Amino acid sequence: MSIRRKLFVALLAFTAAGAQAATITTFSALDALTPDDSFSVGTFTDPGGGVDQQDFTFEFTFTTPTDFSSLSGPYALVELGGNNGSSLVFEVDAGVGTLIFRSGVSGGALMYVQTVGLNTGTQYNVVGSLFNSPTNSGDYMRLYLNQADAVNPAATFHDPDDTVNDFWGGDGGAYGVDGGGNWQNGNTVGSGTGSHLAYSATGDGTLDSNLDFFYNTYLDVAAVPEPSVAGLFAACLALASFVRRRRN
Repeated sequence: MSIRRKLFVALLAFTAAGAQAATITTFSALDALTPDDSFSVGTFTDPGGGVDQQDFTFEFTFTTPTDFSSLSGPYALVELGGNNGSSLVFEVDAGVGTLIFRSGVSGGALMYVQTVGLNTGTQYNVVGSLFNSPTNSGDYMRLYLNQADAVNPAATFHDPDDTVNDFWGGDGGAYGVDGGGNWQNGNTVGSGTGSHLAYSATGDGTLDSNLDFFYNTYLDVAAVPEPSVAGLFAACLALASFVRRRRN
């Protein structure tokens, strides 16, 4: 096999192994997508086969209550088959409200991120995104508020070595209602599942939009765009030419 051919084959292998398929890096790219599913408050249906174990991104808009002092929670906003699945909850601790995104195995290790503190009586656009590695090379999750990274750096992201295998779970789902399934409890080490209050029960806080899903899509605004295949191929050709000259 020629040097050029070997380099081209190596390039294809690198591209297939190194590129994280379906990753987008801007909110404008997300805005350009058409949701695969959209659910009104009080409804949700798990997508079932064909979507499990892939990237997905969800988006909705909500308004926080005007007073956190009498709240505790957690209050479930989104439940994605929480038993061996995922949940997004609004929680208040010592008067500080945050969103907590968990995904994992009931009673086992969880992926886990938490936002910075939220303001009272404020509307937030929420975007959550998950990447489930098909090659067991690691899972990733992000949370954004009003198109800005909102993950609290003090609440370290936890990756349980790819033990999370089904982000959608198997207990049904719900958007803003209680009783649609089990909600994940715990943080980095899950303490099982439980029945939390629905966010619709938190006084004057409201869910303001449909819950939109974009399947096979992972949003990472911090990602460094990979060099184009064309650029890499050109570099390989230059290297091949250099090798030939050295041999001559």
